[in-house]
Amino acid sequence: MELLDPLSVKYFKMVVDVKSIKKDTPTEVQSNCPLCGDKKHRLHLYRPKGFTKDVVHCFNAGCVLEEKHHSILNFLKLSKPDLVPVYKRENLDYYIQEIKGGSDPQSVLESIEKVVDKRGDPEIPLDKFFKKCKDSDACKGYVKHRGFQPKDDWYYSEDEFFEYNNKKVYLKDYLIIPIYNNGKYKGFYSRSIKEKKFSTFLLPDTEKVWMSDPYIQPQDLEILTEGIFDSLSSGFQKCGAMLSASLSKEFMDKLNPDCIIALDNDETGIQKSIKYVKEGFKVFVPPDDWNFKDFNDAMISGVKPHEIKKMIVENSFTGILGLTKLKMKEI
Repeated sequence: MELLDPLSVKYFKMVVDVKSIKKDTPTEVQSNCPLCGDKKHRLHLYRPKGFTKDVVHCFNAGCVLEEKHHSILNFLKLSKPDLVPVYKRENLDYYIQEIKGGSDPQSVLESIEKVVDKRGDPEIPLDKFFKKCKDSDACKGYVKHRGFQPKDDWYYSEDEFFEYNNKKVYLKDYLIIPIYNNGKYKGFYSRSIKEKKFSTFLLPDTEKVWMSDPYIQPQDLEILTEGIFDSLSSGFQKCGAMLSASLSKEFMDKLNPDCIIALDNDETGIQKSIKYVKEGFKVFVPPDDWNFKDFNDAMISGVKPHEIKKMIVENSFTGILGLTKLKMKEI
């Protein structure tokens, strides 16, 4: 077996009780698991054959760490989240190994730290790796089917691939949409034009939220939807889209108190909306005669964005009223 990364060992031992360590070798560390607390089963830090990174695995069938191999970063998120920012600074392990053409894709994420000049178009390093969406008939056709014209900084990946977090992620036939934060280009969202698959590649400590303008702040947002195309279909100018299951507390603290959180018209969307209305936000409650799953579906079906906006505004609620209406949708 390959030698463990010393930094992985360091953070592993910071979380577990060192007195519980049963094995400590250059290739594997074993201890009791701090998450399930089962002393009969061992928590292992090791590097499986064929892997390029150290992983954490608990052999207790009832433990969350048993389901699959977990990265050190994921282990820290689950067991000691306060260590995660430190870990990211000391060991920027969010790298992407190799892109077709021989260039290190990490250079993509490093170059996106460049400051965007407000007086001109932002510098997009993605053009070194991908072709423009508008120059691809397939990608352009997909975007037009969703009801839009491709933007100048939208790209298309025909046959590229990444190795990301110990996994090869193929981006063949993917639309590439850049993500900004404070005018700085922080990474990109990729969505297959042939399947319902997507991936997001961001610099560490970047909120997984797409904004309709590079300089929009959380306090400026009028609406947050689940998907980018839903956001663009909503009829709101200052719009954004969640690209993850939840928003961080830091982001929510900055969010415009009048911002509407408008999620999909399905069971998952209703459950998430209940969570946000309990946090004090204004949420969209789909009316009974709203038969579309999301706003882009509605626009594709012929509903105009200004009509969608009006419907959202008239069906957005806070507090007990919003919670009651959402609970009724669950029945």
